[in-house]
Amino acid sequence: MKLNLRKVMALGVAALIGLGASAQTLTQEWAHTTGVHANGSARSCTGWEESVIIPDKTGHSLIKWTKDGQSVLKDLTEIFENTEELYTMSKVIEKIDTIAEEGKDSIFDTTWTDVKKLDGLGIGITTDDAGNIIVNTNFPNAPSSVEWIIVPADGSDPVFLPITLPDDIAAGRLDQIGRTIGNVMSDEGGYMYLPVSGANAVAVVKVVNGAQDDAMASPTLVEALGTSHLVQSTCTSVEDIEAAVDPSTTFYQRQRSAGTIYGWNEDGTEQVALAVTNASGGAEGFDIFTLGDTQYLVQTCKDSKNSARSLSLSVSNVATGEIVATFDNSTPTSGQWASFCARPIDDENVAIYQFCAGVQVALYTFTVATEEPVAPLYMVGHNNVWDPANPTEIPATETAGVYSLSGVEFTNPEKAFKISENKGTWDEFNEKAMCADGDAVVQINTPTKLWLYAGTNITYAENGTYDVTVDLSGEVKTITLQKSSGVEDIEAVETVAPVYYNLQGVEVANPANGLYIVKRGNKVAKEVVVK
Repeated sequence: MKLNLRKVMALGVAALIGLGASAQTLTQEWAHTTGVHANGSARSCTGWEESVIIPDKTGHSLIKWTKDGQSVLKDLTEIFENTEELYTMSKVIEKIDTIAEEGKDSIFDTTWTDVKKLDGLGIGITTDDAGNIIVNTNFPNAPSSVEWIIVPADGSDPVFLPITLPDDIAAGRLDQIGRTIGNVMSDEGGYMYLPVSGANAVAVVKVVNGAQDDAMASPTLVEALGTSHLVQSTCTSVEDIEAAVDPSTTFYQRQRSAGTIYGWNEDGTEQVALAVTNASGGAEGFDIFTLGDTQYLVQTCKDSKNSARSLSLSVSNVATGEIVATFDNSTPTSGQWASFCARPIDDENVAIYQFCAGVQVALYTFTVATEEPVAPLYMVGHNNVWDPANPTEIPATETAGVYSLSGVEFTNPEKAFKISENKGTWDEFNEKAMCADGDAVVQINTPTKLWLYAGTNITYAENGTYDVTVDLSGEVKTITLQKSSGVEDIEAVETVAPVYYNLQGVEVANPANGLYIVKRGNKVAKEVVVK
């Protein structure tokens, strides 16, 4: 499914309504501010499991940060040393055979026709959905957009990934790259989104089994790409991308200084600005993730002191632009090298990885904790079936503490039943059972006071089909067996004088201001009387 702008708006609003009183929180799990690589070595990050991963350009290594500090995840120095004598921009097929004979074929594919020098590690880094790390080389030169290294998640040897860009996109400097969707080392493959500086389109490249399979250029962008542009996929799977009207438009785009995030319309023919804004006043990175049917944006935001460039971050609803959670940290930073990667952990939690060059590396958890559905009440005996393990359920209504079920047939010859908050064994059922006040007989269409956890039967006046309402919301609990009102009954209610009862079920002849149980014909309801 491609989440175009129109669909995002509809799904986002619906999801907010469905969540109701859910709590959305942003929690910092850990952070380091000492020994953080400066922007000469690293400017962006990616993340996997509980680790923030950055490229150390000067050290030719991938660095893993965890709550315990930093360590070298993969030293790539040997790869660059092995290519030091080899490559200019000319074709050197004869060199490939030499490399293969020397046992270095794990680094290079002998089917290449153009082999180029790997001139140092780059600063663009991404991970796919299987944990494979992809990092560019030759930064800040033009080959940084077309010469990449894959470090497989299974620990096998790195794979060199040369990219052939679409015809209308020239190789250029590439500073950063968003998450890769899918698994680039599998038969199904994965998709990389390349924002090549100077291009008027984004290159969407499919990689299968560690090699390029296809490449397509997006339609012309609203603004040409620069060194501070970043794109992130709108999709969560390869299937979603390939099912889109135009797979080449399945991304969001933002340039740091402008701040506006652009998506695409439903037909993939026009870029449209999203409701979200760059609250930070110019931070580099952002990421967008999906929980349920709702998309969220994470980015740097102003702190509580209204400072535009700090380590504070926010999570916003993409559809509405509403900020739903923030983490406040007024530590100042240049801001422009802030980077994020967001990965859902489960249906309610997302890991957010943060790297701010020279200042901080951190891990956060964003949580949408939805309220559990309210358990129903359970009823037995009304139909002469006394099975506490398989009772009739009286579901909760939208009003807290009120339960209701319509059209229940009462056929018990003894005119008795039981209601409980539990089901299961009789001991479990009786532990939370309730009874009528003073063993009173429940009269039809008249609220009767209930006592909680008394465990005895409730008797009623006559068999029939009733709407059952149990109200546990107030200090006085009540049960009402009400005959369903037909059209004639509804029309007749207008002419029937109301009968007022207090919340204890006692009739009141001249009610003062307050809340009463009011009976009009066969209709019973709570009403506020104001004189």
